[in-house]
Amino acid sequence: MNFGSPKWRDQIGGFLMVANLLTTIPYQFTGFPALSYIAGAFALCGLAAFGPQVAMSRRVFLLIGALLTVIAVSTLPNWDEAIFDALTRASSIAALFCALLRSSALFCALLRSSAR
Repeated sequence: MNFGSPKWRDQIGGFLMVANLLTTIPYQFTGFPALSYIAGAFALCGLAAFGPQVAMSRRVFLLIGALLTVIAVSTLPNWDEAIFDALTRASSIAALFCALLRSSALFCALLRSSAR
């Protein structure tokens, strides 16, 4: 089993994004902060799993995010709150897109055929 192959990265990344979705939903209903942190970790790891196979132009956005994180840590006195807030928002956006893509894939024959 080669964990570096794109197929395994896709499966692991997909699992992490579904896990993000499944932890973001209860967070939105309960507001329990630990769920937000867990969802953020799933989203971050999912993006990291998909990162190596995206085009370089899209990797720039990942690099910008990393650079902004470093700047926040070095300049903000409450950097941890700012980063956790950003991760919460990012995980909510990632969960939304996962749900939208799933519902679109159910009704679009082209997406279903390309996923096979």
